[in-house]
Amino acid sequence: MKKITLLFCLLSKILCAQNYIPIPLDNPTLTWTSEGYVSDATCVVYYEYIQFVDGDTLINGVTYTKIGNYGLNQITPNCGTSLNVMPIEAFIRQDTVNRIIYALENGSTTESILIDFSQNIGDTVNSILINSLHVAQQPPYFVANIDSMIINGIPHRRFWFNDINGQIVYGLNFIEGVGATCSILYPYLDFERRMTLKCMTADTTLIYSDGTITCITSVTQPVWKSITFYPNPATNKLHLINLPKVPVTVSISDVSGRILKQLLLSKNNDEIEISDLKSGIYILHWYGDEVIVSSGRFIKM
Repeated sequence: MKKITLLFCLLSKILCAQNYIPIPLDNPTLTWTSEGYVSDATCVVYYEYIQFVDGDTLINGVTYTKIGNYGLNQITPNCGTSLNVMPIEAFIRQDTVNRIIYALENGSTTESILIDFSQNIGDTVNSILINSLHVAQQPPYFVANIDSMIINGIPHRRFWFNDINGQIVYGLNFIEGVGATCSILYPYLDFERRMTLKCMTADTTLIYSDGTITCITSVTQPVWKSITFYPNPATNKLHLINLPKVPVTVSISDVSGRILKQLLLSKNNDEIEISDLKSGIYILHWYGDEVIVSSGRFIKM
């Protein structure tokens, strides 16, 4: 037994000593494809999301990589509009020396730990991907094991977790160079809500696959992903820029998800009247061909 324990410890040290493999955020073609569902008492919403590198930006003197997203919801009959399946929109950065990935959520000025690859077996998991409100296996979670997953002939460290009762946390792994198996940004959820990373690609290379679908290695990002808006804060009107010639559906909702306005905009019609809205924080979503393109928050003065 002592020999087995010693061998396990030695293997763990070897795995921990592996050179850190960062996520290739400097590749502008990097994409993550995830599939999942959300259900309540009346319906199930099946959906697919593609998240992608959308350039670098400087925030508070720190360089972050913006992660954009778009996706398709397949909604069953009788579904209401209360199910929110939009992933977190965030800016992330990698500390390759300390093996930590940080996230700055849209609208926040304080960064949080997204994934900490420096942790060892027995450590308590620190990640904003784990939310106690949405899981039956209640946190805290602990690093149960660290092994290697071979990706394109190269071993990548893979982290496994136990819950407080010592039970394996199913559907959740952290993998160096990939992120989390619940998607790069979407929180880990179970039972009524679930998101699973299916593919990760860059250029025409398949970096990761869970083996359940055929991964497409030439994803074309829509022109709508570059849409932005101003001013923010705003008083009377919002102006959208980089709109395509084809109409784009735009909606404004409050922070509870209730849609207050929905209209079609295009390059020749790029204003939204907001003078009738009360002062507060609102969320702007834009879509095209039933595809959720992106979103952003604004303040109505």
